[in-house]
Amino acid sequence: MPKQKVKVGDVFWVPIEDGSFVLGQIVEDECEVLNSIACVFFDCRVSPKETNEVNFDYPISCQFVTRDLFNSGVWKRINNLPNQINDELLPYRKTKEDGWIGAKIRGSGVIRKFLSAYYGLRDWNEMHDPNYYQELLLKGVLREIIV
Repeated sequence: MPKQKVKVGDVFWVPIEDGSFVLGQIVEDECEVLNSIACVFFDCRVSPKETNEVNFDYPISCQFVTRDLFNSGVWKRINNLPNQINDELLPYRKTKEDGWIGAKIRGSGVIRKFLSAYYGLRDWNEMHDPNYYQELLLKGVLREIIV
């Protein structure tokens, strides 16, 4: 896969375990936070044939994330658009004034597992801390429960 360079506003697909894709967007490029990117992930899951159908209506998580899976092209860029979320959803705004002390960076692989778990493809409580995935959700977001 070709190497991709990060640009704020990049919209991309995250492949998850069943072969479907979840929509994401880079909303900040934060070199000061261990060279991470702030990404928002949306409740927009599509099959490989539907990847032109994007929906930014329901953000579910906004996290500082390692950039490896984006840079390598695993998270495939599809467009570049203005940020599709309000600034108050950006992570750790209060810590910026303190030099980002207290900010947490999530591995891009962990985010893929989280998104798979959100859609019922993995156990929601699989992490050592059974509330780990729950804490990645934006306030007020309910997990989709598949039965």
